[in-house]
Amino acid sequence: MILMTPIVREATQSDIEQLAPLFVHSLDTSVPGVKFSDDPYYALSAVRDILRARLFPPKARKTYVLESHTGELLAYATVKPDGRPNKDADEIDHFFVRAGESGKGYGGRLMEVIQDEFGERGLSLIVFQKNEGAKRFYEKWGFQVEEDWKETLNLGLSQGPIEEAVYYMRWSRTSLP
Repeated sequence: MILMTPIVREATQSDIEQLAPLFVHSLDTSVPGVKFSDDPYYALSAVRDILRARLFPPKARKTYVLESHTGELLAYATVKPDGRPNKDADEIDHFFVRAGESGKGYGGRLMEVIQDEFGERGLSLIVFQKNEGAKRFYEKWGFQVEEDWKETLNLGLSQGPIEEAVYYMRWSRTSLP
């Protein structure tokens, strides 16, 4: 039996139908105790429109998908201009692996492609402090927490304001161990 390795390719608008549920279900695992999918804002019909606007130019530089040999999307990542608070790096805005598929190398394959293509300017990202697994993943790939940058994000859920602390992390080719 030959196992086919998933491929990384640039996302297209036609991927939205698979990206929307991947996003919502993966988001549900990003902050312990918060179930985004129960909120009307994260209904699939609304998420499709949000992703159409957010994952493609002019908002994003590029969105990648990791696709199995059967055409199933297993992960995706988006890079947008001008990471914050510094405008000298690109920002990884979305980085999601399908819920239940972590630990299979899918995130690593995506990160290799992103660091290869966008490594000249460096990369930044924001990760929820409670999402310890994601933080460890990014640290494995050379991202470092910017200790002097503190922020909380309002999750924008309809049941009321929920704020979560986040880390701002940066990577550059020179920050690799």
